[in-house]
Amino acid sequence: TSPKRWSCGHEWAQINGKISETLAVKWLKQLVDAVSTLHEHGYMHRDIKPENIMVETTNNLVLIDFDAICKMEKAAEGKIPSMGTPRYMAKEQAAGNPRPSSDLYSTGMVIAELLAGEGYSTLSRLDARNELGKVNWPECIQISDQLKDLLDRMTHPNMLRRPVSAQDVLSILSNAESWV
Repeated sequence: TSPKRWSCGHEWAQINGKISETLAVKWLKQLVDAVSTLHEHGYMHRDIKPENIMVETTNNLVLIDFDAICKMEKAAEGKIPSMGTPRYMAKEQAAGNPRPSSDLYSTGMVIAELLAGEGYSTLSRLDARNELGKVNWPECIQISDQLKDLLDRMTHPNMLRRPVSAQDVLSILSNAESWV
C-alpha cells in the first residue's frame, strides 16, 4: 500500500501547526526540485499552493494537480489566459505573462505561509517591503537571515529581482545546513 498523504494546506497544518526552519528548508528543496524538473521539460506549473502539495507520512512532499500547466514556449509567445490561485500568484502571471520565476514566487509564498502557521495573513505582508526591498518579517516567523533573504528574493513582486531559475535556488539551498 502507498503511504497516507495529507493536504499540506489544510489537514497537515491543522494537525501540526507551523513548520520549523529545518522542515521549511527540506520542503523548499523538494518543491524547487519538482519545479526544476518541470522547467527542464519546458513546462510551468502555474498553480503551486498548499492544496496542490501532498505530505506523505514520511514528511516528503508530492506536487500534484497539473490542470494549469503550460508550455514555456507558449507563454513566451505572448499573452495566455491567467490560471492559478490569485492568493499565491505572481503579478506577471495574473497579467497572463507567466515566467519560470512565477512558479518560484508561488513556492516561496507557500513556504512563508507554512512558517507563519495557519490563520496568519502572511501573504499580503510579503509584498509590503521596507525601503531596501526586504520583507518586514513578522515576529511569529523565527528563521535564519539566509532563509529570509532567499524567501525575500523568491517572493519579490518584481520578477527581475527573483532568482533566475529553480537551479539557482537549489544552488543556494545546497548550503542550508549551515544556516540554522
